[in-house]
This record gives sequence, structure tokens and C-alpha cells, in this order.
Amino acid sequence: MKYRLLIAQEAYYDIEGAITYYGDKSGEELKNRFKEQLTQALKYITVHPKSLAVKYRGIRICNLDYFPYQIHYLLEEKKVIVFGVFHEKINPKSWNKRLKT
Repeated sequence: MKYRLLIAQEAYYDIEGAITYYGDKSGEELKNRFKEQLTQALKYITVHPKSLAVKYRGIRICNLDYFPYQIHYLLEEKKVIVFGVFHEKINPKSWNKRLKT
């Protein structure tokens, strides 16, 4: 069963920032590769959302294969709610700030 995907506005900003970074750093090829891997990971978590372990406060994390980014998401009924797409080196306190709002 496929879950409905909802992406928080902050997560869109995260994604745009990463796409801009890879586009500026290495051009279209790397930027497109990032977008492709992100799309594949989002599809995976909508089909298999419970396959990844809960890491903190009910949040699950999906790591991208090639890029050092993680999708942080929460399951709510039949919805996958993505609240952040973070670089793996980002301070975890940033995650908690988003959960408080």
C-alpha cells in the first residue's frame, strides 16, 4: 500500500538549498543526480515507510545512497510527512526546533 506524501515547507527549502549547492558546485550532472536519488528515496518511503527504524521522537530517517543527506519523516495514519532533508553533519538541535512548531 502506498502512503500519501506530504512535504513541509521547511523541507522544500532544504531541498532547494541542496539542489542549488550541487548545481553551483558541479553543474547540471550532479544536481540532476541528487534530484534523482531524492525522488527514488521519497518513492521508497511512500511504499515502505515502516521499513526504516524510528530514530527519535517517532521520526524515521532515510539516507540517500550517494549524497550525505537524510530524509526525516513521520508516519501519521496513511501519510508520510517529511519535515526535513538534512545534511548528515547538521546539528541535531535543528531537527528538534522543527518538531516544536
